[in-house]
Amino acid sequence: ANRLVREQGPLSDKVPAFPLATRELAPLRAAAQEKGDGSFTALWSGQAAGLAVSKPAADILNALADDALALMHSLSGKTRSD
Repeated sequence: ANRLVREQGPLSDKVPAFPLATRELAPLRAAAQEKGDGSFTALWSGQAAGLAVSKPAADILNALADDALALMHSLSGKTRSD
């Protein structure tokens, strides 16, 4: 959670419906980001945020590729050694 979420809450009756809130916060977000401050940046994480892990992108991509290859092999009826 950043400053925006802490001060306004993740859901508030004061906030306009999506995507209007994003547009309304644009000047504040831009000014903060120019200073290297992410306090007003939208944090879109969705329901799977708790599944996130910190690791190098290459490791994540390699795991995705391995999983995709394993799935393709299983769908083709072949084993990885075929």
